[in-house]
Amino acid sequence: IASRCGVFAKTDVQALINQGTSKEDISVSVLQSVVNQTISNLACGRPIKGNIALLGGPLHFLPQLGNRFIETLGDENTYIKPENGQIFVALGAAIASKEEEGVPFKTILKNIENPIKVEFNEEDILEPLFKDDKEREEFFEIHKKDKVHYGDLKNYEGNLYLGIDAGSTTSKVVLIDEDNNIMYSHYANNKGKPLELVIDVLKDIYKNMNENAKIVSSGIAGYGEDFIKSALNIDIGEVETIAHYRAAKYFDKDVDFILDIGGQDMKAIHVTDGVIDSIQLNEACSSGCGSFIETFAKSLNMDVEEFQNRALYSTHPVDLGSRCTVFMNSKVKQAQKEGSSVEDIAAGLCYSVIKNAIQKVIKVRDPKQLGKNIVVQGGTFYGDAILRAFEKVTERIPTRPSIAGLMGAMGMALIAKEKSTGKSTIADRDFLDEFSYKQLQTNCNKCSNHCGLTVNIFSNGKRFITGNRCERGAGIELSKEDTLPNLYEYKYKRVFDYEPIDENKAKRGVVGIPRVLNQYENYPFWFTFFTDLGYSVKLSSESTRKIYEKGISSITSETACYPAKITHGHIESLIEDGAKFIFYPSVFYEKQEYEKADNNINCPVVIGYPEVLRNNVDNLKENNVKFMNPFLSLQDKKRLKKRLYDVFKDEGISKKEINEAVGKAWEELN
Repeated sequence: IASRCGVFAKTDVQALINQGTSKEDISVSVLQSVVNQTISNLACGRPIKGNIALLGGPLHFLPQLGNRFIETLGDENTYIKPENGQIFVALGAAIASKEEEGVPFKTILKNIENPIKVEFNEEDILEPLFKDDKEREEFFEIHKKDKVHYGDLKNYEGNLYLGIDAGSTTSKVVLIDEDNNIMYSHYANNKGKPLELVIDVLKDIYKNMNENAKIVSSGIAGYGEDFIKSALNIDIGEVETIAHYRAAKYFDKDVDFILDIGGQDMKAIHVTDGVIDSIQLNEACSSGCGSFIETFAKSLNMDVEEFQNRALYSTHPVDLGSRCTVFMNSKVKQAQKEGSSVEDIAAGLCYSVIKNAIQKVIKVRDPKQLGKNIVVQGGTFYGDAILRAFEKVTERIPTRPSIAGLMGAMGMALIAKEKSTGKSTIADRDFLDEFSYKQLQTNCNKCSNHCGLTVNIFSNGKRFITGNRCERGAGIELSKEDTLPNLYEYKYKRVFDYEPIDENKAKRGVVGIPRVLNQYENYPFWFTFFTDLGYSVKLSSESTRKIYEKGISSITSETACYPAKITHGHIESLIEDGAKFIFYPSVFYEKQEYEKADNNINCPVVIGYPEVLRNNVDNLKENNVKFMNPFLSLQDKKRLKKRLYDVFKDEGISKKEINEAVGKAWEELN
């Protein structure tokens, strides 16, 4: 689980829930991610050891979080868990107040009761969503037309087509007839159980269907597509984007731009001559999506609809920016302290969501670039305040279907109708009545990754597996005719499959080399070099999560890339394995592979990280490990020979030995 950011973590958790991963595994993973984040990022390489106090609300109310800290940091420390750990900061403030002059409670109460005078800074105030009641009424009148027709399911006789959109936080279902009238629809938060929700909806549909009506085709899209399709024998699976475009085209045949804002994602779809020509998604971060507004509304004990309705009557919307959700949250709290009303904060958040979509996701400066025929959709656009904010920011009037949140399901229903064969395989009444499934936790043993698998076994005998990184974990075996050569696997084996000389026969002892960063290119050189000099080469084991966790206490920067961070674990692994001499050079220039290459310099992290390790992995000093990280260049063989002789002459190695070893290593690298 991503621990660097709450938004990232929520996105990870939501995807795992929709894939059917067990909640127990997700829960402990969330706690462990908090532990890893604290040790690797907040501690910034300073080891957490000695007498450790576990304080604060989370550690008090979530004892399992404390247990994860204890398990990760080790039993050699002493842990203090006070009974009132959740109020230690307040306790400290009370003790510190003894040295200050006292303030009577009457004075405090008087200050609370006095109204706060708010002086608005013009730079922090946005234009109201509506300047007056007349403009508000005109807005509602314009958007009345984009409605769909509903039919009576109980009295309908004939063919029906089902569309399901298993979204990140909500599940949507639409059932249409031959004339595309909606006979049934459902939109609800899946509450972590998307499959159960869809089953309940299907049972309700069957309960209300006329005996002369039947579902002849079904389709599904979204986060939970594979899981639910497998469980309920849905006929068609489709890419979510295609489903949304198909629905948008139903409302506006000339649509050339679609903006979809969901709970965890944003999609901007550009259409040219009836064909999707580009798609833009929010990249790593899902900040500013509908889920953020929902979360903030809940914090004020409101539902999303009430929260957005309050925004419609704002007079001084607060400019909360369009940055990260966490930063926006801080600005909201600041606005509250300054006395801004719920209406003004709500309107400010609506502006922020739209600005985030336009400026950060779509990245347009001129609203004309969006197109002439715009359709906005997604559950977030159910709110009139969000729609109005879009109009104010872009100065365009889009089509907002009355089923904005059901567009994915509507699109799938239309696609199911178009691809219908006249008979559906979808689960019937009897199947649903007897349906059940169980989850088993296991590990795949078909390669060294040992992926943790969640196996969902359905009552009809089918299985759906999550957690696998390749098709083998899902039990899919490719035929030899379909299997292309795995060049990554070939290179990996070619680089690292060397047999070191026996440690007892190595005249100069053992040298440890971490299996990290540029060693994935240069290991053949260093293995050959040290073997020729009479060393037995000890290579660290393959990278695993456990290797990473071994080194998190000495990681000094959160901004370093993961391949750099995991080097700490490889060094710790070599130390645990008894290595007393570790060689990991700082290489500026690599060997030039092509004459026309513009440059062959390593990135600053690759160059400098051996120095980071030397200065921050305390176990090197505590275990008297000799860590050698000379600054080298592999660009010129002659200069390399000279530099390596300077490095190793104190080890009693002659210039002749160095020259011969470099020559053989150079040839092996070629």
